[in-house]
Amino acid sequence: MSVAISDVDGDYGAVVVSNANQHIPAKLFQQGDIWQDAGMLVLQNEVPETINLYAAIEASKRGIPVCINAAPARELSPQLESCITLLVVNAIEARDMCGVTVNDLSSALEAAELLAKRFSQVVVTAGEHGVAFCEAGIAGSTLAARRITLVSTHGAGDCFMGGFMHQPDAWRGA
Repeated sequence: MSVAISDVDGDYGAVVVSNANQHIPAKLFQQGDIWQDAGMLVLQNEVPETINLYAAIEASKRGIPVCINAAPARELSPQLESCITLLVVNAIEARDMCGVTVNDLSSALEAAELLAKRFSQVVVTAGEHGVAFCEAGIAGSTLAARRITLVSTHGAGDCFMGGFMHQPDAWRGA
């Protein structure tokens, strides 16, 4: 759970209040039936890295691609990084993971291309500017955002992930 703190411009900060996320049993991922019909495992950093790593290893054993929405940003172990097929980060997380300050599509693309040296596929969201995508060894691309009337950015990353994961051609490199 997170508590949103909004400013007058609609930007927010979140205070993460962990509870249930800290108590996911690793043995859950050994059960074959939870993997039935799974198209991708989606992880995020509100879960302990040990659980993310265990789940990622189990998914990888089954040939299931692994995505991590690295929110909130934290250092990922080399073991976890080696399991990840797709990294999705926002501007702040991109900066924390690669040192590039993202403030437009050009810098989002720079961050995506740098992160694609560590991950096979990378998406960097740049808020009102749009998104950048890069696949390892291939020049990246950008997609400008549509203009909307902003009410709040709370939950924007979760909403993006839900829509993105619902479009399998988007994350299968189509």
